[in-house]
Amino acid sequence: MADEQDPVEPTEDDSRLRRFARRILDRKELAEDTKDLLSGMLATSDKAKSDFIRMMGREVGHWLDGLNLKNDLLDVATNYKLEVHATFHLSPIAKAMAEAEGEEGVEEEEPG
Repeated sequence: MADEQDPVEPTEDDSRLRRFARRILDRKELAEDTKDLLSGMLATSDKAKSDFIRMMGREVGHWLDGLNLKNDLLDVATNYKLEVHATFHLSPIAKAMAEAEGEEGVEEEEPG
């Protein structure tokens, strides 16, 4: 029982805890600490994002190299020929609309 009444000397952990509690209770320091904490988190997350993108780019590059697309494209280009048949017509929209309406009118008159 004598031990319970003797004042216990504060340890270093107790003084840290008390300083932390005082800082939490002081609103101005809390706002500054919060700002510092958020700034640190944002900087860390930005660096992590950049590192992640760099790592993914490197991995995708290695994967594409492993596919040997160059050899496949070279084979296609040297052993096959590509034929394209295309037709392009350029006409004014108003003229095309008038012709379409005229054709519809002719089609309606023919059956009767």
